[in-house]
Amino acid sequence: AEEAHAQQMTKSVLVIWVVLKVLVSYDSGAFSAVLGTDNGITDDLELSTSQQGALGSTVFLGNTVGCAIAGHLFSHYSAKKLMTMSLTAHTFLTFLFGLSNAYEADMVIRFFLGVTLAFIVVYSPIWVDEFAPKSSATLWMALCNVGVPIGIMLGFVVGGMLPTNTALSWRWAFYIKALLMIPLTMYFNSLNGKYIDISHTRMQRAAIATGGADKSFTALLDKLYAIVRALISNGLLMSNVMALSSMYFVVTALQTFVTPYLRGPPFFASMNTIVL
Repeated sequence: AEEAHAQQMTKSVLVIWVVLKVLVSYDSGAFSAVLGTDNGITDDLELSTSQQGALGSTVFLGNTVGCAIAGHLFSHYSAKKLMTMSLTAHTFLTFLFGLSNAYEADMVIRFFLGVTLAFIVVYSPIWVDEFAPKSSATLWMALCNVGVPIGIMLGFVVGGMLPTNTALSWRWAFYIKALLMIPLTMYFNSLNGKYIDISHTRMQRAAIATGGADKSFTALLDKLYAIVRALISNGLLMSNVMALSSMYFVVTALQTFVTPYLRGPPFFASMNTIVL
């Protein structure tokens, strides 16, 4: 009975990871949609094209920085506590983004949204590797990853349809996400940490491999340099990195600018058509 309960709890945590991936990816789709809607964020803040691109990309910059920070923190502190803190901060920042009326403030907010997102990005594959049954590890990882495109699609639909077909402004696309994050964060915090936390010994081994065990800043930089140098010399890895970078260069640019492009000449497409 105890083993069955443990399996059930582990599956419950898996569901949470999938939902988290959906909700945090929702932001990307919703933001892309509200850039091009009538009376959307572009009109509200009077953004130029370069400002639209900068505002869209700053979350990825924050995510890049956050991944380095999260990897180090997970090797020293409880994953459950760190995840709860990051989810709480992510919820607050999402709500704050909906309230903000200043481009500079939005740049800062979206940067830290990316930082908080990094904790989910870093820890979810580690959690799957630790808790998934060996025969189902690939399926569990796939389920976590499928939350990303689902979330982007949902965000684009809500961000595009809501201000177009209702009296609600584009800001409600983000208020809705923040409201959904609250019960999910509370439920995550209520779970038993033994179904979330990886053993401290294992995380320390991972930290040593990634340069995170020694708290000396100089030692950390030396290890980081050695790791980066080793990775760059791996031709197969770098080929994959460059291929993925090229693909996401196209995908992100298309996702960000397809709405304003199709709304202008020669298409003059409606928002409903673009969303579909």
